[in-house]
Amino acid sequence: MSIKQLVQAGFGAFGLRLTRVSNEPKHYYDQMDSFFLVLKRRGFSPNHIVDVGANHGYWTRTSLKYFPDVYYTLIEPQDFLRENVQDLLAREDGKIRWIGAGASDKLGTLPFTISDPPTLPAPSLRQMQQKLMLFVKSKCQ
Repeated sequence: MSIKQLVQAGFGAFGLRLTRVSNEPKHYYDQMDSFFLVLKRRGFSPNHIVDVGANHGYWTRTSLKYFPDVYYTLIEPQDFLRENVQDLLAREDGKIRWIGAGASDKLGTLPFTISDPPTLPAPSLRQMQQKLMLFVKSKCQ
């Protein structure tokens, strides 16, 4: 008896059947709905959510489906990405704000390297752009 048959027999004893839904690996964005649904079902009821590393805003957009009345602060050092969340920032309720900075436990500036999309071999120095990025001090309570 194969391991698969053994597992199926074990589940079968309880009237259950194990079935593969997909052979394709899921992107973590696809799993965010499950994450927020679990939080919601467990009674998580935030007043303010901080999205550190907001990037294109995918995480915040998914969170908004489950917590639409919450205040949001999006922190992202790549300020050019702000255009991807402009619709969120323009909402009439004013509950979403953008901070164009990185998050750290210290104030100051640090080098921040941005490269083109991954390629093989690794991007050359000409493809990389290094900037000094402002970091805001944040203390969670």
